[in-house]
Amino acid sequence: MRKLWLGAIMLFAVLGLMTVGCDKMMNPLQGDPSGRVSAASHMVCGDTTRVILYAGQTIDVGTVEVWNCSQNICVRYTTTGGWVMTETHLAIATSLGGIPQKNGNPIPGHFPYHAVHNPPVTEYTYCVPLGSWTPGTELYIAAHAVVKLLDGNGNVIQQQTGWGDGEDFPGKNWATYLRYTVQECYKDVDLPTGAVSMRGTYPGSHNTYWQFELADVPTGFDVYNGTDWNGWCAEENVYMNPGVWYTVNLYSSQDPNLSSMPRLYKNGEWDRVNWLLNHKADYPTATYGDIQAAVWYLLGVETTRPGGIAGTMADDAIANGDGYHPGPGGIVAVLMLDGPNTQLVFIEVDP
Repeated sequence: MRKLWLGAIMLFAVLGLMTVGCDKMMNPLQGDPSGRVSAASHMVCGDTTRVILYAGQTIDVGTVEVWNCSQNICVRYTTTGGWVMTETHLAIATSLGGIPQKNGNPIPGHFPYHAVHNPPVTEYTYCVPLGSWTPGTELYIAAHAVVKLLDGNGNVIQQQTGWGDGEDFPGKNWATYLRYTVQECYKDVDLPTGAVSMRGTYPGSHNTYWQFELADVPTGFDVYNGTDWNGWCAEENVYMNPGVWYTVNLYSSQDPNLSSMPRLYKNGEWDRVNWLLNHKADYPTATYGDIQAAVWYLLGVETTRPGGIAGTMADDAIANGDGYHPGPGGIVAVLMLDGPNTQLVFIEVDP
């Protein structure tokens, strides 16, 4: 099985036959599709599944991506390299037998979701209501397309049948299906997509490494202008001057696409940091230096386990923090990134 699992990818536009779609998405990562943040409800819904769209059984012509929001499951077809789509067909069921077949071979013409694309397209998305498909439900998805390869003048070089990669149907043809588990949604921070200003005071006044002031923040978000933002360092040996204004972009530590940006670290590490931020009160004797040392260790900045209470906090975060998402009233780390020569820092935000 040639299956590729990637971090979550968000879409600005949801196309397709259905009149419903996932919540309107906003995009915090440099204008590219990114974390599953909804401008309407600020919900994050797990990871996106991405597989290769194969034509003629072996030709890589693009991708099929599957994700869900709180109301719908969406499937996006994308072609590259001169390939275009003239037809798409989609079937989703809770069992393989729920996909229309004859003698174990799928019948795309009987799939419940389908479209003819004239003119041809390189991207198309279906969004289907989840209905009774609750988080944890395993779905069987057959994504079929008719694809054509065009030359520079728009002439058809070849035409093929394409399938989203996965497991083989029991019949004799080469058609494949993929499996997707409906992801649970949880609340995330609502952040502006443009740059804001920040400056820091060291040390912070609330037993924190930094105290930050934000400015130039538009209204209506979970962050706002003011000085009372508890903050921490995510790097060592990269510096930031106290009292100096910096222009930064803000990123939620729960954004599944953080791992595509090396300086922002991997999501599993931020799960543990968020656990620590939400359990600091369990360690009343810990100083800001202890908490900062634990953070550096959890992020892999320091590879040697710290001693004393810092090591205990880090151990507890590792034991309990995988997959952690703060509950109501909880704290989410929001990263503040300037340029390559300015320290990566983060603040505590209650969404």
